[in-house]
Amino acid sequence: MELKNDVADSLGAKVASASQYRASREYEFDAMIFDLDGVITSTAKLHFDGWKVTFDEMIAFLKVSHLLPLDAPEEFNKKHYLDYVDGKPRYDGVRSFIDALGSDENWLGAKVADQVRDHSTGSHRHSSFIQFITSAIQENDYPLSDPISPENLEAAIDQWSHDPGKLGTLLDQCAVNPKHLDLLLETLAKRPAVLGDIIVRKIGDIKDKWINDKLNDDSVEIVKFQHTLDMIQAANEKGINIGIASSSKNAKKILKKARLMDLFDEHLIIDGIVREEMGLSGKPAPDIFVEAAKRMGVPVHRAIVFEDASSGIKAGKNGNFGLVLGLARSGNHQELKENGADMVLTDIGDMADPLQEMNRWYLESLPKTCQRLTYMGTPMEKDPEADPEVLKARFRAEQALQTVGNGYFCTRGADYEERQGTDSWGYAGTYFSTIRNTRKSVIEGQPVFNEDLVNGINWLAVTFKIDDGDWFRPHESELLRYEKDLNFNDGAFTRRLAFRNPDGKETEVAARHCVSMADKHLAAVEYRVTPLNYSGVIVVKAGLHADHINAGVGRYAKLDQHHLERIAEGGKADGSFFVSVQTNPSPVSGKALKPAEIAAAAHVVVELGGERRQPRFEIETADRRVDASFSQKVKQRQTLVVHKLVGLHTHKACTGTPGTLDDARRTIADLASFSNVLEASALKWAKIWQKAGISVAGDRLGQQALNLATYHLFVMGSEHNDGGIGPRGLTGETYRGHEFWDDILYYPVISLQ
Repeated sequence: MELKNDVADSLGAKVASASQYRASREYEFDAMIFDLDGVITSTAKLHFDGWKVTFDEMIAFLKVSHLLPLDAPEEFNKKHYLDYVDGKPRYDGVRSFIDALGSDENWLGAKVADQVRDHSTGSHRHSSFIQFITSAIQENDYPLSDPISPENLEAAIDQWSHDPGKLGTLLDQCAVNPKHLDLLLETLAKRPAVLGDIIVRKIGDIKDKWINDKLNDDSVEIVKFQHTLDMIQAANEKGINIGIASSSKNAKKILKKARLMDLFDEHLIIDGIVREEMGLSGKPAPDIFVEAAKRMGVPVHRAIVFEDASSGIKAGKNGNFGLVLGLARSGNHQELKENGADMVLTDIGDMADPLQEMNRWYLESLPKTCQRLTYMGTPMEKDPEADPEVLKARFRAEQALQTVGNGYFCTRGADYEERQGTDSWGYAGTYFSTIRNTRKSVIEGQPVFNEDLVNGINWLAVTFKIDDGDWFRPHESELLRYEKDLNFNDGAFTRRLAFRNPDGKETEVAARHCVSMADKHLAAVEYRVTPLNYSGVIVVKAGLHADHINAGVGRYAKLDQHHLERIAEGGKADGSFFVSVQTNPSPVSGKALKPAEIAAAAHVVVELGGERRQPRFEIETADRRVDASFSQKVKQRQTLVVHKLVGLHTHKACTGTPGTLDDARRTIADLASFSNVLEASALKWAKIWQKAGISVAGDRLGQQALNLATYHLFVMGSEHNDGGIGPRGLTGETYRGHEFWDDILYYPVISLQ
């Protein structure tokens, strides 16, 4: 089925018909929209130098004026430039860096206001920092005539409180008269947020003056990226629309100085001046890219964005553009990829035939981006200053969305090495559609019976250690990269990471797992460990764990969440092991509740260098828990592969016989690798998508969201589901797994297939 989309972009602009824009018959895209600096021209050093001069002076004057926080840097550096300034509108960059120096937003406005109030007598004109922010003012520019009163200034500030440009002009006008400046500062001291806005504006103006002086200097040349220009020339010859979306207010000056204006239609240059005039938001908002596409009359899904800064990459991604191409001029390939770049190159010259290679990406790779859900990095890395509980909730939400399953049971996309507990970042959970348990709790002296969807056996558990080191825990380690990917097509979850030990040893770990859609009792893990810069002994531990409680939802903590009791656990030296548990329902008057049984059997297969190994396993057991470990010498760049094959069976009424565990063992008896499980499951998924897949033209984010929703419908409601479907499906413990009216919405869609 195919649905035609009448939306050109995420902002709701109408798509122009093919006759309204210059469409390419040869290519799948019709427009290319470029950032300027770092993509077409190389003014990054010029801009960095301008920011460094400006911010170094600012830091020095803040220090002299006793305004600089104790832990602030002594100077502005390249990392500051990339993290806070690069790609952003000028004043946004200033605010971002100033905010990073202090403990909270507008700390500087508040400190300057305090200082003004503390020195309410005498002139403020000669304080070092005030001198600095008025340094770009020419004497007698914009003078205000006497008399001027606090009332007049209050009225002006009220009128322009949301227009920093006019407030900056007010400072210019007052700065040429010491009395006026003192009066303005005393008035602004009552409004520290407004004072902070003016400070940001004036520091940005100081940097802009420095840049303009350089652009007017005939000895300064603008470096151009020739491969980009060659591609633009070829695109023009092919009738492909070309535009520029730059945060810089000096974009046209730079193009003229570089003698490049003839390549572009001036109407299609959306720069900082146009952005401000139109009231558009700066990057990472997509507004200026979307405006360029609108002016061309090209729908965003048929336009390519070229960027070298993370903020610009985010803007292209947020705008739902067909292809977002990152140019890692600073070697920041991973950063651009983590922020949403579809392709990352060092230079356009990395492509032998850019137009053809990008066209091939549209044909072959674009559909695949809509068939998976990928997270680059962790919330903890991206926003380390945020509330840890907020970050934990965000990370656990990702794990819920990346659940794998087959309707009979589902498993969250958790880390294999994660310790289960309230203090852990993630939360491993496996839920069976028919396994619920009733427990009696006493809340404020009153008995409460709570029925819960039970978090069953954690079959994902795999970790390792190097020589005699500590067991690997990803979020207690120095991560070099971290990526999680869920493929809707075959229901496989993949996680790739690399980390560095305190002793400098670097290791790459690539792991994946799936729950079979072909055999509802079957699951598997493939876990690969590669030493990158060392050789040593790798000790791997794989386990089956049921020694936890339901702890996925904090507000249920007062309820009795102990749902599992031991039946048996054990293992053998050949790498086979098992756990069997049962639920423990509380007696309920008038109901004959019986315990349900959950049994898991696992077998581990080991490969090194493509050859099967047969190590001797050590088995360690505890209540409702078993771990099997082995040691293997691994050379630098060799890959140790662990296949963990798992059978899971349940019985609604525990009989006390070994039948359920025997069934679990038989499920994995003839399997030797992860691929055995995934291939059969992928064939089943292919049949599901053939019937249930819906295609949306022209909206990649909409297509991805639709595919994700369809995937989850079948993960929780396939033919293997013997129970019902709750609001959270089988992805977590919210609503305690209760079923309401939600399945009225789900089942008609599923039954039609």
